[in-house]
Order: sequence, then structure tokens, then C-alpha cells
Amino acid sequence: MKIILATCLLCSCGVGSAELQSYKSQEQESTAVQIVGKNPPNISARAERPAAYSYIGEFSGRVGNPASHEGSDYVNNNQREMDVDIVAVLSGNVAYLRYGCPQSAVFTRNLSLRECGAGWGNHVVINHGNGIYTRYAHLKPSSITVSVGDFLKQGESFALMGNSGRSEVRHLHFELGTKNSPFIDKAPAQDFDYIYNPEILFN
Repeated sequence: MKIILATCLLCSCGVGSAELQSYKSQEQESTAVQIVGKNPPNISARAERPAAYSYIGEFSGRVGNPASHEGSDYVNNNQREMDVDIVAVLSGNVAYLRYGCPQSAVFTRNLSLRECGAGWGNHVVINHGNGIYTRYAHLKPSSITVSVGDFLKQGESFALMGNSGRSEVRHLHFELGTKNSPFIDKAPAQDFDYIYNPEILFN
């Protein structure tokens, strides 16, 4: 069930194409807790870390069950560093872009529309092919520089670390998932079919 607290706005943001859509809203929606998959995707390329960080909050969950923590949290609590770039860990195309979520603070608990974007706040999903995706969540408001359909090279910056959504401090919530059906770019936040410990990308 979706809880709608504000009017949604579908925004045509595709570079050179009015048909490519992103989803801008202050809607507070909900999604199911994502299920931990049994067989992680086979990724041959070595990934790049998505952001500079002070420490990482770990993924947790048992195979076949809803995850306890659906991704890795890259926390950057360095208050002397105003902006922290988010980069694509592998090359791919932007599959989904959700923005419009505010944040009340940077280094303390966000109090503004915590379930905006289903708790992920402003977020971007990248399609790496073969049904493999990564999600980058809690992004800083008005910092996303890409549109649905854009191609990102590995290591290319596309947003800034933020504190939007269900967040306690500035950080990047980073997920690795698989999905058989495409993301609907004109709809509220969507789950992966299965998620996996994203640390496998860096081993």
C-alpha cells in the first residue's frame, strides 16, 4: 500500500529524449523488505567503491529471507568535507531515478518525510546488464546529474551523498540486486527480485 502525502510530478528529464522519465515526488511510499538471493550474480569486472567513507555499515540477512539490512552503508561523517561524490561502481545505464525528497540535516537524524522514496530517499538505480543492478540511496537533494537512459562509465560521478529518506546521518546506502522485469521509470520506488551482499563486488 502506498501512502501519498504530496502531489506527484512526472518529470521528463532525459537528455535529448522527452520519452525518458524520472519520478519526482515527496510521496512517502512503502515497499516490501527485499529477499536475500541464494546464488549471487556472476560479475567478472572488479568494481570501484561508490564513495569516500569513514566507515561501512554491513549488509545482513539469511538466504531466502527478508534482509535485516538490505545493503552496505558508506558513512562519511567528516564535517570538513561538504560534498561527497557518488560514483558508478561498474559501467551501466540509469534504469530508475527517484528524487524530490528533502532532508532536514546532514550529520544528524533526518526528520523530513523519512519514508519518501520508500525510505531510500532520493535514489538512482543502474542497470549493469544480465538483470544485475545497483542502487544508490539517501542522495543529497538536487544533486543528481543524470537522467533515465544515460550511460555511466565505471567511476563516473552522478550525485552527492546525502541524508534524505530514512537516514540518521549523511551516508550512501548501496545495494546489489537482480531483477527479471524492467524498472518502471514513471512509478514510485521499486524493489529488486533478490538482493545480495554488495561486498562481493570488491573481493
